[in-house]
Amino acid sequence: MDDIWEDDDLGLLADVKPKIQHDARHQTGIAQFAEVNDFFRRHQRRPSESSGDFQEELLAKTLQSLCRDGECAEMLKAYDEFGLLNIDAAVISLADIFDDDDLDLLDAGNIEIFDFTHISEQQGKAYADEGNAERRECVDFWRFEALFQQTHAALKAGRAHLERLKTEQNLQKGELFLLGGQLCYIADVVEAEARKSNRAQFRLRLIYENATESNILMRSLARAVYKDPNGRKVMMQKPSENGDLLSGDPCREEVTGWLYVAALTAAKPELAGCRHVHKIGFTTTTVAARLAESVNDIAFLESEVKPVLAFECRNINPHTFERLLHTFFYGQRLNITLTAKNGQSYRPHEWFDVPLASIEEAAGYIAEGTINRYRVDQTTGRIVAK
Repeated sequence: MDDIWEDDDLGLLADVKPKIQHDARHQTGIAQFAEVNDFFRRHQRRPSESSGDFQEELLAKTLQSLCRDGECAEMLKAYDEFGLLNIDAAVISLADIFDDDDLDLLDAGNIEIFDFTHISEQQGKAYADEGNAERRECVDFWRFEALFQQTHAALKAGRAHLERLKTEQNLQKGELFLLGGQLCYIADVVEAEARKSNRAQFRLRLIYENATESNILMRSLARAVYKDPNGRKVMMQKPSENGDLLSGDPCREEVTGWLYVAALTAAKPELAGCRHVHKIGFTTTTVAARLAESVNDIAFLESEVKPVLAFECRNINPHTFERLLHTFFYGQRLNITLTAKNGQSYRPHEWFDVPLASIEEAAGYIAEGTINRYRVDQTTGRIVAK
């Protein structure tokens, strides 16, 4: 072997080095550092931890880890083609570049163009101080509930269909749209508040089928429906059908049912601690017929009851009216478990410990659409302004 090395007159074996044996940890480090070298070779820069690219950031952390491992870094010097293991040198070299800029080639020059002292802060935010649409509960949703239900039926039966908006056109009162996966109905159009834009603008009273409403701008609704991939306008076969579905027209008054308040004719021992026990219910027949079999109905606590108040519902869904009252007096609902004649336990859901006058007052506020301005005093059970 010595003769072979000594007779290498052409230097063919000058770069031959003995094979280095590495353990598994070093083999992993070599493979990882090879990826770093490949990155530098492609991009002519080190991988950055703030690039926003997950793979690059992971590679940057790998390089840092390899540099901190003294033993591994020493072993990797043989593979460091671009001086990537010397992080401090790279930082210093950048500083040297700026410090040695004798000709001011890196000077940013006149930066007065970045001075915005002569520009109003409102530029680019022309409508920042104008009112935005608000989503809130629709207190008179009972007027529109049937409209949404029958519109779904009309769509299913083929008496109506959906069309894409071809442009952000003006919208009209009485039109229905599919937006965000639910139907919405333009109940009213009113002129908007004074606005900075010269374009004519109107606010809508937009009713959604989830019992909420919004005072969205007309153009905003048109734009939202236009941009929604599933946004559509509801087209009825008969233009008058929408109006027929609404039950709020005083020319088409119709008795839709009765809302009643009932009281026990005799005290019930289990309710001895309650002073004003009343049942709030509704019926689509007559109150007398509904109460006729009260002694056999757990809805009436299997007791004799008498009606103490009743409202004839015209153009109002009585079940919705009942539900609104139940929600308003939720804190006064009887929290008790009773045993029926058949031995089964049950909890009454339509009985409340609340004065009769408060129930009548709340019903009036619901009819006016102002119930959202009031609350129930949990101590007295009386209604007070919010």
